[in-house]
Amino acid sequence: MEFNPRIPYNVPPIKSSQLKDIQEAIADDLMKAREAIAQIRGFLSGLPGTQYALMNPIFLKEAVESSEIENINTTLLEVLQRQVAPKPDDKTSSQLVVNYIIATQWGIEHVKQLGLTNRLIKGIQHQLLPSASGEYRRVPVVIGDGRGKVHYTPPNAQEIPGLIGDWEKLVNNNSKIDPLVLSAAGHYQFESIHPFEDGNGRTGRMLMTLHLMEAGLLSAPVIHISQYINVNKGRYYRLLRNVTSKGELEQFVRYIVKGFAQQADHSYTLLQRIQNLQVGYQQAIKQEFPNIYSHEFVEAIFVRAVQTPVQLAKDLNIHYVTASKYLKKIKQADFVKVRKLGRHTYYVNHRLLELIEQKSPMEIEKELEV
Repeated sequence: MEFNPRIPYNVPPIKSSQLKDIQEAIADDLMKAREAIAQIRGFLSGLPGTQYALMNPIFLKEAVESSEIENINTTLLEVLQRQVAPKPDDKTSSQLVVNYIIATQWGIEHVKQLGLTNRLIKGIQHQLLPSASGEYRRVPVVIGDGRGKVHYTPPNAQEIPGLIGDWEKLVNNNSKIDPLVLSAAGHYQFESIHPFEDGNGRTGRMLMTLHLMEAGLLSAPVIHISQYINVNKGRYYRLLRNVTSKGELEQFVRYIVKGFAQQADHSYTLLQRIQNLQVGYQQAIKQEFPNIYSHEFVEAIFVRAVQTPVQLAKDLNIHYVTASKYLKKIKQADFVKVRKLGRHTYYVNHRLLELIEQKSPMEIEKELEV
């Protein structure tokens, strides 16, 4: 039967035999992605102590990029400021991104316990949209261009529990399939089911990263797909729709696998640059302000590129007045800059922020093509 975008689509299960064929067809791309991921895993395993100061900036960047795909537009600075004073039920773009961060952290903490299951999906959704029920939609939805053209009609609401059961079987019962292939195929299937009224894209992309962590490919959430997708959103959505309308699952999986390879390379370079910047801060602050220097202090202004005296006091378990003195001192030496917003004063690690916001090579390449 020919695909009709106006008729609710009955998402078929994906067969293991099809995934095996795809895996063989894209073997070269899988090898490149595996090599890129192994490189970043090796880098992380060689880091002393906590890795969070390096990982958190990449994590924040993903939250902004993934939300941007859904036209939730904000800046890293706004998100970092909102993190200091979150309001979970607020509908501002910066708070929606903070909710994405909270949801991903919840997923990371619970994926080993819950596995890739219905419970994990609903838990993530509840953190992502606290004002919603966290339950699957009970109403029909249509995906279009906002001007009357319908691109896709997801399955009827009563079909969702069974279809999510198919998704669970796909991602959990195919141990001989490369996790990169499985996560990409699972992403298509999840987005086609479209189980929630809102947040499906963000939840679906989050599940891919959690899948790779659960499978042991990643030890930390440092490789994400959203920046790659944002370079050309039109291609992502076209390939996604072509799986449904033309059966082109291989093309979509290949696209996602290539994306993981590129993002792994980008994250590896960015992690090295962040590490070098942090080491530079440690050496300079230790030399210029030996009385206030500590490894924990420098780490605190890298874990949170935007700090306040109150937050720093909590992070270091010191008095508010002492935290304020520390920040004022390093501000005088231009290690941070001050940004005032209303009655709040924020201390911004501007060099770290500039580093995170630098364009990736693939974004520059796309501009050159244009």
